[in-house]
Amino acid sequence: MQGSEGTGVPSGSERRESKIFNDPIYGLMELDPLLVAIINTPEFDRLRFIKQLGGNYYVYPGASHNRFEHCIGVSFLAGKLIEALKQNTCNKVVEITDVDVLCVKVAALCHDLGHGPYSHMFERHFLGPLGNKVEHEELSCAILDRIYEGMQNTFEERGLSQDQIAIIKELIIGKKTVRSDISV
Repeated sequence: MQGSEGTGVPSGSERRESKIFNDPIYGLMELDPLLVAIINTPEFDRLRFIKQLGGNYYVYPGASHNRFEHCIGVSFLAGKLIEALKQNTCNKVVEITDVDVLCVKVAALCHDLGHGPYSHMFERHFLGPLGNKVEHEELSCAILDRIYEGMQNTFEERGLSQDQIAIIKELIIGKKTVRSDISV
């Protein structure tokens, strides 16, 4: 489906559906319509061409996994984990909502958006000598902001506002502080 802006993301009037991916390890993986919309962005699509193992691919050519596949799989597995925690009857200390589940899935899907060519080697050997102390997680958050700006209605239709985007970015960053001085 092509949205009215020509981004590949469905506009508000078009029906959004989940999508099923066939993974060689996990089998059929059904992804939420918001995840599908994110996958269909140019920012996410570029991950198809970034090797998961960076330059190691030249030594181990059979290791041809890319960041695109990796991120979809991480989102699927993170979703399985958070949904299992949500269903756990012993877990009554904290209520896990459907929005919480979606935040975890989006964070897992977008956690590697900031990777450049040759993966971690890009951060150390290309950005490092230039004086850029930016890690891929920080770039991932900046790219997520860009995706959110272009798809705000799509996110909000699924119950994710700027507050939830902040939570997603915290999940991507981990214990580090989310930087607001990085943009793409």
